[in-house]
Amino acid sequence: MKKYPYHSDTGSDAMPRKRGRKVARDAPAGPPPPHKRRKRLSAEEKRAMLSLVESGTPRAQICRSFDVVPSTVTRLVQRARRRAAGVMDSRPARPVGRPRLLDARGLRSLRRSVLAAPHDSLATYSRALASVIGASLSTPSVGRYLRRCGMRTYRVARKPLTSERNRRLRLAWANAHLGWSVADWRRVLFTDETTIELRSECHKVFVHAPRGRRLDARNTAKSVKFAQKAMYWGGFCYGGTTDLLHLNGNVNAAVCVQDRSA
Repeated sequence: MKKYPYHSDTGSDAMPRKRGRKVARDAPAGPPPPHKRRKRLSAEEKRAMLSLVESGTPRAQICRSFDVVPSTVTRLVQRARRRAAGVMDSRPARPVGRPRLLDARGLRSLRRSVLAAPHDSLATYSRALASVIGASLSTPSVGRYLRRCGMRTYRVARKPLTSERNRRLRLAWANAHLGWSVADWRRVLFTDETTIELRSECHKVFVHAPRGRRLDARNTAKSVKFAQKAMYWGGFCYGGTTDLLHLNGNVNAAVCVQDRSA
């Protein structure tokens, strides 16, 4: 008769039993019971537990009285001893969450990339960082790192396009009139004209429609190639503002001089 390991010599021909966790045959079917969350102790309960420990009360009795596990009592005692020894604050803080992919060197590289090309997208910055850190970053992560660098994302401000010659002339005019008094500025009238589109179109209009129905007539915004415009003229001086005048046609310097003389 062949004998199997892990089996008593009873003369049985049964196969060896598999080693593993024992499962009760009469265990009820269904999901396991919910995990019991650890009890959150108040400051008064912690002080009472420490007093019982110092008085020599058994740990098992303390656990039954406060409905906690023995490890909770052990951690509470150890923490109180470290605090009494003055070494509680010197312990390094445990890191929370996943380690950051960008260190100080990576943040400096990101800042240099943004300052060199401020109009690039976050995806472009992410591809540039991939060669530095050897890992890819999502665009939301790049945005968070930019905020850590003191950078913010703004909508591009629109400014009039001026040439270098006009900028020099404006600066020279401003320097020439630095010494003017209030009486001098009272004799000056500042005027300007503006063009207003009678059919204004906003490029940031959103629509909610079913999938595949985006180009339906009721889901689109109508546009024209050449919108109708109206030109207005106005001015201001020390004493107040002028009337707003509607102008017909285009206005240039000769028209402004002619209207002022009239």
